[in-house]
Amino acid sequence: MKYFEDFAVGEKRESPRRHLITEEEIMEFGNRWDYQPFHVDPEAAKASVFGGLVASSTHLFAVSVSLFCHKDLDSAGRSAAISALGFNNIKLKAPVRPGDELKCVSVVIEKRQSNSRPGAGILVMRNEVTNQREELVFIYEHAALYRLREAS
Repeated sequence: MKYFEDFAVGEKRESPRRHLITEEEIMEFGNRWDYQPFHVDPEAAKASVFGGLVASSTHLFAVSVSLFCHKDLDSAGRSAAISALGFNNIKLKAPVRPGDELKCVSVVIEKRQSNSRPGAGILVMRNEVTNQREELVFIYEHAALYRLREAS
């Protein structure tokens, strides 16, 4: 388990797992959460600006979170996160297509103790999602509340 004290500004962590994006997953997510032709219909997607199916931004966000917060992670891969506080500077950098394998690198850009929550600190991180060709596809910053070790 990684606590607030274990993080350092400038520290980079690579996600311990990868996620393969499939055509079925793109269409399933699109049909449920983001019904656009280029997310749900391969034929219509061919006529779009993307020239084929692409994952939605909300799909990419969900995948990026799961790369660090997944039920299959062992205790060494988990952190003492309490709650997300907010997300900023969300940018789509390149389309994600079926067959792309995603990973995430998280960089600590700010660290401070919480003024309102004793026993907790706030980490701000920049998250960079890349595909198997190391192309940046999605980026965002997030702030989250983490437990201090001595408070646990």
